Amino acid sequence: EPVDVADFRVRGPREVRLLGDRLAEALGRIETQRRERDLMLAGLSHDLRTPLMRLMLRIDLQDAIPEEERAALNADVGELDRRIDRFIEHARTGAEEPMIALDLVSLLRAGIAASRERGHRWQVELPDHARLRGQPGVLARLLANLLDNAEQHGAQPFRIALDQRPAVGPVGATWCLRLDNQLADSGSADKPGTPAHRGFGLALCRHIALAHGGSLENGCANAGYWVELRLPAAEV
Repeated sequence: EPVDVADFRVRGPREVRLLGDRLAEALGRIETQRRERDLMLAGLSHDLRTPLMRLMLRIDLQDAIPEEERAALNADVGELDRRIDRFIEHARTGAEEPMIALDLVSLLRAGIAASRERGHRWQVELPDHARLRGQPGVLARLLANLLDNAEQHGAQPFRIALDQRPAVGPVGATWCLRLDNQLADSGSADKPGTPAHRGFGLALCRHIALAHGGSLENGCANAGYWVELRLPAAEV
């Protein structure tokens, strides 16, 4: 069970007490690093959001900007604000959220419903349930990033399918989630090896997949873009 650093005590032979002292020192360093991380993230949020708010104020004060352009600029600023919040939340909670039994389909349906509310069309093929062990908040952010990638770079309708792949050798059964969409600007697809989606979002998704014992691959084909996420299925 978690124990406060100040209450961590080990009794027994001298060798065991020495080991306990070293563990107590390590716990103290971890706690100090956690506090420093939280302070850094609070400062990061302030430093990033302050210029965003100044930018939004300047947009509102400019009378010469057409209303459609003003709405698009405000939407971009709002999207940047949400991405900052998503990154900071992951950095703060990603290592601390427990691994629990969960249903990947429930997380997917919630993310797709939110995307549809934003006006996006999805073709969906999902099973009734997809049981696995993972961090629900972290996986929800992974899925949100993948859906956001499709919205930002793809042409509707977007396609998403989830199915279970059987065990192969030492590798157990996996859930395979695939997203496909045509590129909004297919020019990048004409250049082999040129990724359509870049940036921290996709790298974060791959990191989360690896941390859950899975994998994430992506690529371009036939003027389209695909992402394939694999996560270990829970044993029934």
